[in-house]
Amino acid sequence: MAEVKDYYEEGEEKFGFISSRLYVLSALIPTFRHFHRFVIDDLKEHEFKTILDIGSGNGKILNTLAVEKKDFTGTGLDPSPSMRKVSSKKASGKKVNQRIKYIGGSCRELPENEKYDLIYTSLSFHHWKDRVQCIPGIMDHLNEGGSFNIYEMVNDDSFKKKMASSHLMRASQFKEIGKDLGLNLTLREEKEFIRATFKRQ
Repeated sequence: MAEVKDYYEEGEEKFGFISSRLYVLSALIPTFRHFHRFVIDDLKEHEFKTILDIGSGNGKILNTLAVEKKDFTGTGLDPSPSMRKVSSKKASGKKVNQRIKYIGGSCRELPENEKYDLIYTSLSFHHWKDRVQCIPGIMDHLNEGGSFNIYEMVNDDSFKKKMASSHLMRASQFKEIGKDLGLNLTLREEKEFIRATFKRQ
């Protein structure tokens, strides 16, 4: 049996057989359902023929997007074999597996010699160990005029967010990243959700 490559960096949260299946239950939580709809509706407003989802998880976003938007092909990239198995099965169930595929990788290891009109990540960026270091390589995988979208929940310093602060992002953090890397940044905030779009200047 071939050895399964480990795409995780030391210290990053790993999703195995049990946790990947428990993650599916997040769809039962209203906040996550609203977040997924925020991301999908926002992505539908963009024009693209090819798209890459980094940290695609159980495939909820990419598979649903493929059902609702027909004119693109997509790749889901995730370090967890268990997550990829779940997402691929769901793609088959939604009959989008001819246009959507799931492969191993991470923000540090993207498909070689492939470029995309749009690259995005949702509820994954906060997990990345080397966020700033990953972005230049991601930008190199964009077609001319393409963008990198990051979707996260916002840290608003409220009491209910304190326990989950490590899983949240602030607009100021994205502004700092854009400044450090010399990238154009557009922010969209909707209630407790945020989308940061990076483009080359």
